[in-house]
Amino acid sequence: MPLFLILPGVKHITIMKNLYLYIFLAIASAMSLRAETLDSLILKAYAQNPEMQSARADLITSLQSHRYAGAWANPELSLNLKDDAAGNDDGEGSVEIEFTQDISLTSAKQKEKDLSTARSRLAKASYMELARNTAYQLELLAIDLSENQESLELQGSFTNLYAEALRLLNDQVQRGEASALDLTQLTLSKASVEQHINTLQNQQQNILLKIKLMLNTRDEIKPDYSFNLDKDLPLKTELLQAALAGTPQYLVGEARQNQAAGRLALAKAKRWDDVSLHLFGEQEKTSDQDDELEENTLLGLGFSVKLPFWNQNKASIQEAQSAQDLSEKRQAILLESLKLSVENARENLIHSHKLALQSSGEILTLAEQNSRAYQDAYLQGQASLVQVQRAREQQLELKNKAIESLVNYHKAKAQLRYLLNNYPTLEIPE
Repeated sequence: MPLFLILPGVKHITIMKNLYLYIFLAIASAMSLRAETLDSLILKAYAQNPEMQSARADLITSLQSHRYAGAWANPELSLNLKDDAAGNDDGEGSVEIEFTQDISLTSAKQKEKDLSTARSRLAKASYMELARNTAYQLELLAIDLSENQESLELQGSFTNLYAEALRLLNDQVQRGEASALDLTQLTLSKASVEQHINTLQNQQQNILLKIKLMLNTRDEIKPDYSFNLDKDLPLKTELLQAALAGTPQYLVGEARQNQAAGRLALAKAKRWDDVSLHLFGEQEKTSDQDDELEENTLLGLGFSVKLPFWNQNKASIQEAQSAQDLSEKRQAILLESLKLSVENARENLIHSHKLALQSSGEILTLAEQNSRAYQDAYLQGQASLVQVQRAREQQLELKNKAIESLVNYHKAKAQLRYLLNNYPTLEIPE
């Protein structure tokens, strides 16, 4: 009996209106949850991911400090007061004011600015590298979610087949045409598939939770990832390798190399210390031959410089030279490693594409026809339940392998995309 018919003191029409409103809101909420493409989710991660936000704040701070690199040292102002009160006490004394400014006669200040520029470029490249890793992890989660959805659909279809077979087999048991043991066996098989479905649903929620954490959101999301097998293969290896110069990993290495070169140039420029320029003025009172006080004003200009006789900053120069040589070797090794990685990734993609084509072709159609034929034969008493179960297991196994091959293809594709940084454009602070 409907609930609204047995609740006392409640108007039936009001309850029906509330029920219809609840259904309408549920349908509207489901319809408002639009599917979002992977690139759209990546752009959201750029803006909302906690690590990205923290790295962006650090980058902005680094860029702001770059504006003041290479600035002159602050000047020094000194004041000296002297009198002869502790001596003859003739009223003699002086007031001296001195202004000192350190001035670099070498290119050290410009080298400091250049080094700061190299550090800023390294900070930008590191920010790009973090964004690339974030996008790659998000794409892997999208692939896992698509695999989960494909497996759920597959297991659901087999549940329907089991339900239909159980209905027919139950009728045969009632007529005494089949064994109750076969009915029990089929029921257990269906229950096993349903348990697997529950496990997949739990995995789906975990994957969605991980995506939400990456996007730093509580809102429900519906990723739209194209889990199809592409027809077009990637470009030639030479063209792919040519695109490496713009990848964050290469830019990070290049920025570190430039930073090492900047440190070496600065160390060489600092072989000479700054020159100290002195401007001073002095007002003095002195006694003449008649013991009368006379006032006099003195103005002066001077400079001082440390001569690089013993310390020519050789230790810093040698350390910076070694660091530069090491960074050049590392960059050369990195470039060759990236080229090899791209070549291997492309070969892996081609191989996985071939396997995915093979596993999703005629063999799946044959397995489905074979399963249906055994089921029809069993219902006509021409095959055993064991044969039917074996045919279904073969069909399920082949479909699972097809899904696995498709997953491997998309992960290989994601790996190549990661190496080439083929992601939505990242806005970098300037």
